[in-house]
Amino acid sequence: MAVHALFFVAPHPVRSRFFRNSTVARAVITTVLVMSCVITAAAPALAADNETVVRDAVLWLIEQQGEDGSFPGYTGEPDPGTTADAIVALAAGDLAGVNVSEAFEAASAWLVANGGEAAVADPSQAARMTFAALAVGADPRDINGFSLIDAILQAPEAETPVLPGAIGDNLYSHALSVIALAAAGEPIDPAWIEVMRTTQAETGAWAYDGSTAPEILDSNTTALVLQAFIAAGLADDPAVAKGFASLEGFHGDDGYISMLGMEADANSTAVVLQALLAGGDAIDPAVVDDTMADLMTMNNPSGAFHYGNGDESDNVFATTQAIPAVAGFAMHELAGCLGEAEAAAVSECEAAA
Repeated sequence: MAVHALFFVAPHPVRSRFFRNSTVARAVITTVLVMSCVITAAAPALAADNETVVRDAVLWLIEQQGEDGSFPGYTGEPDPGTTADAIVALAAGDLAGVNVSEAFEAASAWLVANGGEAAVADPSQAARMTFAALAVGADPRDINGFSLIDAILQAPEAETPVLPGAIGDNLYSHALSVIALAAAGEPIDPAWIEVMRTTQAETGAWAYDGSTAPEILDSNTTALVLQAFIAAGLADDPAVAKGFASLEGFHGDDGYISMLGMEADANSTAVVLQALLAGGDAIDPAVVDDTMADLMTMNNPSGAFHYGNGDESDNVFATTQAIPAVAGFAMHELAGCLGEAEAAAVSECEAAA
């Protein structure tokens, strides 16, 4: 077992309106928590091939880390959310035997200087940082007096909400936030579940903006909403079976597409695989195996994953998404199984492994 340090920004626990001015934000975001924690070996048993893929992917990912400790987002610039995702992927690498200590510490140090505003302003960013905190055993409720959980719950509302009652301004962010809250052991407001029920299309799928037009429905939002239901303890909800059935409509020749008319990509395939893993015994193992095989076809010789959809170059975002899925974890499972702080969850994972 390896000991790691997780560093997080600790902005003053107030509503985001106080952080509109970046100069003020930098002045307020000055305190730091250094929390030593231990990653346990409570992981599902990986096939040898999967473990090799995870190890090689993590080693490639570490090579992409900037000198400042960050990981790049879509634009190629340092990004708090991608860095948080990378911390979760590195945790999976730790379980595959990769020494990730230095990469962990550098990524955490970068979040000290750059993550606070993102967490306060956007609940999906706070959710991703919550996964990172849980993955290494930190308490997301008390990061030197600042709560990532409160950052999710107190997310600023738009003047004209697109989805009244939702966390954030879209269904993707809402579902991601519900998963993070459930993984952290927070009570789930029935109203949040109702937001997801009422936005389900007749096909069983969901769309990013909560609409139900067939051309807008997407596999990524659908997979996240399914994981949100399951993480909230509602695996038997009728919406779940209907949602899983809808995923077949997003399966292309070599993986899952994001939307109709698109080609298969690694991110969509990985998040769908995580939803299938979350479904457990209710899902045909052959479907899980086939989806895993689809994802493996997007693994490059370098160890990285390519995005797909016509782009086969090594891709940081695709790789951070793929690693936990290849390691065999749904989103809420990874958050609950790697940190000693969640002893009960660790015991359950050990029993399942």
